[in-house]
Amino acid sequence: MSDRHDELVAELKRCETRIWEALVQGDKIADSEALDIDFLGVYSDGFAGKADHVQQLENGPTIESFEFSHCRALPLGQDHAVLSYRADFLRLLIVTEN
Repeated sequence: MSDRHDELVAELKRCETRIWEALVQGDKIADSEALDIDFLGVYSDGFAGKADHVQQLENGPTIESFEFSHCRALPLGQDHAVLSYRADFLRLLIVTEN
């Protein structure tokens, strides 16, 4: 890959890391600020918008740790690109009292 592509991947990973760190910290404000109003999350069980993504932090952190691999960037225009990656993560176990 070219240096330009590597720089784009690194920049997009920094942006994506902000979102994942918000999940680790349980920081709804940071999550909301990092996501575009038109955010679309693509998951194995369907899709989610920005409000859904932020709402999951209502009771605090949801992720204990995460790691990206197989990162690829696809430029879509002068100021637009898509980052695709594999995310391995450990979800926090939430215990509720009855």
